Amino acid sequence: MNWQQLKTRSLKFLLGKTLKLFLQYYYLKSPRRMTYRHLQLKVDPGVFHPGLFFSSKYLADFISTLALENKTFLDLGTGSGLLALSAASCGARVVATDINPLAIANAGENARKNNLALTLLRSDLFDRITSRFDVIVINPPYFNKTPENPAQAAWYCGENFDYFTRLFSQLKTYTGQQSQVFMVLSDGCALDKINALARLQQLRLELVTSKNFIIEKNYIFQITA
Repeated sequence: MNWQQLKTRSLKFLLGKTLKLFLQYYYLKSPRRMTYRHLQLKVDPGVFHPGLFFSSKYLADFISTLALENKTFLDLGTGSGLLALSAASCGARVVATDINPLAIANAGENARKNNLALTLLRSDLFDRITSRFDVIVINPPYFNKTPENPAQAAWYCGENFDYFTRLFSQLKTYTGQQSQVFMVLSDGCALDKINALARLQQLRLELVTSKNFIIEKNYIFQITA
């Protein structure tokens, strides 16, 4: 790594840490509103805000390019519902889950405000899922720390990346031969570790697209067997 790369990485790290603290302890303490294309969303305290982080809108943009009319669609970890509502507006039949009850309530309110239908389930990963899906999208937590409450589960995947171990071990049960599974990650996470956990379950992370943002690079992977 040369000096310029090291300086860029250090700047991204400092900006990321500063921004996260500001958002967590000030901005996200009150309900906030955002607009994404034609969708109007309110984001409640304790719920992941998709407008303030690049990954959610990047994945929502990608969803809009998919042929989703009448497809069964799972948004695994919906937060305030941006990805689920984006898919529903494209004609998908959407199930949206989250471990956080505040997120489920928030996504339901946003669905009603936008006159879009979602089936909402409070679920820890696939715990309450009983069917297979044509399309699954995942904006996962990827910092390796144990969450202390449901709100932190949007950020932390466990000390030993337990979220990904469970995700990859269960995923095949809820997909068919023609299913598509997409996951967004960034260069701020342990990509090698996550890849290794996928390979343990005979899964591959195939890069579909990537994009540089101000403080990070995001990647959308398709998870395949």
